[in-house]
Amino acid sequence: MNQAYRLLPEAWLAGLMHVLSNATRTAYLLGEVSEGFWDYFPVALALKTPLPTLLLLLVSPLVLARQRRLALDSQFIWLPIVSFLGLAIYSRMNLGLRHILSIYPFLFVCLGGVSAALLNSPSIVKRCAICSLALWLAASCVLAYPHYLAFFNEALGPRQRHEILVDSNLDWGQDLKGLKRWMVDQRVDRIELAYFGAADPRCYAIDGIYRLGTLTGVLAPPAAPAT
Repeated sequence: MNQAYRLLPEAWLAGLMHVLSNATRTAYLLGEVSEGFWDYFPVALALKTPLPTLLLLLVSPLVLARQRRLALDSQFIWLPIVSFLGLAIYSRMNLGLRHILSIYPFLFVCLGGVSAALLNSPSIVKRCAICSLALWLAASCVLAYPHYLAFFNEALGPRQRHEILVDSNLDWGQDLKGLKRWMVDQRVDRIELAYFGAADPRCYAIDGIYRLGTLTGVLAPPAAPAT
C-alpha cells in the first residue's frame, strides 16, 4: 500500500525494517552486558531527563483531564512519542539516549501546553509550582555546565554514572582536555584508555595504552618497544 500511495518515505521504512530485523549490538545497563535490554530506554529517560521535566510529565494527565481542548490537541503529539519510543524499545538497539532524542521536541511541545495551563490557572499554588519547576530546571542546567552529555539527574543519588550507563551517555571525547589536565595534576604520565571519540587523544599530548576493541585500540599504531 505504501508503494502505491507513498504514505511514508521508502528509505526510512527500509532502514527501520533493517534495524528491527537485523541490527544487534552489545549493550550495557546497570552492570550487565547483553544483546539488548527492554528497560534500557526507560532507565535512560528516567535518569538523563531533568527531574523537573519528569515531575511535570507525571502531573500532565491531571492537567489534561481538566483541559479538554488541550487534551485533544495533545493526542497528535503523543502519537509520535509513543510510536518511536515503542519501536526503540522493541529494537533492542541500546547505544545511548541519543537514539531517542527525536521524541523530546514533541514532549516539550506537550509540556509547554501543560505549563501554560498551570501558569494561567487562578490557583496561586499551581502558578507557584510551575515557576518553581522552571527555576529548578534552570539551576540544573547551570550546575551541569559544561558537561551536558554526561548529565544525570538527582535521582541517581551517590551511585557512579558508569555503574548505570556508558558509551555516548557519558563521553564521546568531549573531555580529552579535562583528562589531560587531570593527568598533569595527578602526575600521571601514561593512562590506559578506552575511547570511542573522533579526535585523536595524542593531539592533546595524552600518552595512552589503548584498549583493544575500542576505536583507539583499532586505529592506534602498536606501542613502540621499550628501550
